[in-house]
Amino acid sequence: MYAADGRAGPAAGAGGGALGEAAFGSVAEALRAGGAFADFLNSPAAAAGFDGPACGEVLTVLGEIQGKLAAAYSGFLRRFDASGAHTVGGYGSTSAWLAAQGQLTGKDARAAVREMRRLGCNRARRDRTQDEIAMAREGLVVVADRADGA
Repeated sequence: MYAADGRAGPAAGAGGGALGEAAFGSVAEALRAGGAFADFLNSPAAAAGFDGPACGEVLTVLGEIQGKLAAAYSGFLRRFDASGAHTVGGYGSTSAWLAAQGQLTGKDARAAVREMRRLGCNRARRDRTQDEIAMAREGLVVVADRADGA
């Protein structure tokens, strides 16, 4: 089973899942649940009884969900791009594949790939910085290469 944060572990309610943490048996199962969730929120039944202030609360939570979905999208796009999977369909680039298969305009597809790569660079930089901090805490010294040979 996979928890909402992507970690393998017991299902919520099966001893060990955090309160409110959804668990799924597969990515396909999570995607089906996500589709059902979006369908419900777009239905007239979901909007019934929500006035302006209550809609604000819903928008706040939807913003949090949107951020988590964006992170998941970027992660899967990163893996897709790194594996060169776009070539299987005969596409010359990940952005070309996204434009054709992901129902994005060419401009939006290029922007999505650019953003994914930018975030990936930031992640690598953050990881490198955290490693350097950990080494400093352990008393290890990071020695940079010097051009003067000293």
